[in-house]
Amino acid sequence: MLRRLRRIRELFTAPTVRLSMPIWREDGEWPYLVYFLGEGHLAVYLASQWDELDWTVAILGALDGLNSIHLKGVSLGVDLEYGLLVGNGRARLLLVDPFPAAFQPGRDIESLARWVSGYGPWHPESVPALVEEWSESPPPNTKDALSLARRCMAERLGDYALDLRKKGEELHHQLQGGRLLSAIEKLQLPPPLLKVQLASGKRVYTEEDVLYLECPREGKRLVFSTSEGLVVENGRLLRTECLRSITELSNESDRSALKVLRRWLQSSIQLRRLNALLRYQLRQLYSIG
Repeated sequence: MLRRLRRIRELFTAPTVRLSMPIWREDGEWPYLVYFLGEGHLAVYLASQWDELDWTVAILGALDGLNSIHLKGVSLGVDLEYGLLVGNGRARLLLVDPFPAAFQPGRDIESLARWVSGYGPWHPESVPALVEEWSESPPPNTKDALSLARRCMAERLGDYALDLRKKGEELHHQLQGGRLLSAIEKLQLPPPLLKVQLASGKRVYTEEDVLYLECPREGKRLVFSTSEGLVVENGRLLRTECLRSITELSNESDRSALKVLRRWLQSSIQLRRLNALLRYQLRQLYSIG
């Protein structure tokens, strides 16, 4: 018996195992045993809230603890979800019986597999999916089980790293595209200051960086403003009016002002076309609004 207690005490010192010795208490006619869990909570009460990462931590902790006690010839003795403490980002086995039943390592692995099978569904390449398969074909011992689980976790982390790299590259291209759009928008200059009577009788003028085309019958049309940008349809109409008036007007000052306005309209229409094309391409590639 002393050798047995000494071996159990050695297990208690392992970082993956916690031994909780029961204390007998009497409360009237109903005596009971009290177990102190220390830091952490029983996994059975938390498992429904876990994601894949939480499950992976719990499974690796459980296998590490099972491997420690199996090497000493000790089984857990209870269903694994009732013998696993989780907290502070780690998982440890909880031994509550200093004199456990017969050594049955296969039963502990099957208990872990049954527990994991009750949740999910799992990603087919995840650690929980691997453990779920052990319900039908468990590994021969916990040492092999722990090795398989660690290898699966490494491969899964490699997949995560690859996905993060791809998403990082996409985000980089999105940011580059956004910067290019911003640069194109900054290339848009305000319209030149002018007030000219066109050859067709229409009048073009600017007021506080807003360009208008005033028609005798149709009234005032907005051509450009800093808030709305270039109204392409009115810009093309004004460009045609400028070409005609440059050849027909006799006032050299008005003709020079219209030449400057025509060049400004041409560049603004090209910038608007380039901006729209770039936005369309980015929207197709990265769903940018």
